[in-house]
Amino acid sequence: MNTNEFDLEFDIRYDNASKGAPGIDKHEKSVYLTTAQEELVKAAYSGFNESGKGFEGSERKRRQLSELVRDYKVSSELPQNTTSKNPKENLIETSQFFGLPTDLMYIVLESVKLKSTDPCLNNKIVPVKPVTHDEFQVEIKNPFKKPNGRKAWRLDLYRYGANQKAELFSVAKIDQYQIRYVKKPRPIILVDFEEDPDLEGLGLTVDGSNRKTECELNTEIHREILNRAVELAVVDSRESNLSNRINTNKRIV
Repeated sequence: MNTNEFDLEFDIRYDNASKGAPGIDKHEKSVYLTTAQEELVKAAYSGFNESGKGFEGSERKRRQLSELVRDYKVSSELPQNTTSKNPKENLIETSQFFGLPTDLMYIVLESVKLKSTDPCLNNKIVPVKPVTHDEFQVEIKNPFKKPNGRKAWRLDLYRYGANQKAELFSVAKIDQYQIRYVKKPRPIILVDFEEDPDLEGLGLTVDGSNRKTECELNTEIHREILNRAVELAVVDSRESNLSNRINTNKRIV
């Protein structure tokens, strides 16, 4: 579906489902469509849906998110954000920091290439295991569980200025960090807001953008996005109470 089809079918479904409700403009429809899209991406990835199957457990879910899957490689480390009060931010001396894509939503697969004088480790590709801070505190002391020649660790991600970054731990120097990830989808915006007579001059945006933007997801999920967006709009148009919202949020897919 393109934006014109989303716009027209939204009106048909909304009018049929909410007789007598006030009309909604293209900015409001864009907000509902973008919200529905993000909910469905999260549900398809996590498995928090009626099928109970997530991204890796269903061919259909993988197909729905296929346009959002990206590869990313980085070799240059980020400097530590040191201050006089906090001279070091790494948890152990040998950990390394790497920047991550600005559009990162979920990491699907990750690995590192090692660099070492040890020929058994040099240029070796090992998988990366994400760990929590609690796991780090316990397992870093365990020689059988901490990073070794078969795995590296990645600690929880956090912001570095406008970007996200990760702290990586390995048995040798990391020469390259590679990930495959699901990116955050672009918003669905039905029209250039500043060129619409009902919206121009209002400074309206959706996720920071005010330009017409097509849905980038696989067409297989477009109808579900539309149905979910209309459902959200109908709930808002009626008496909106906590019970209604909870019941609506349980039916994401």
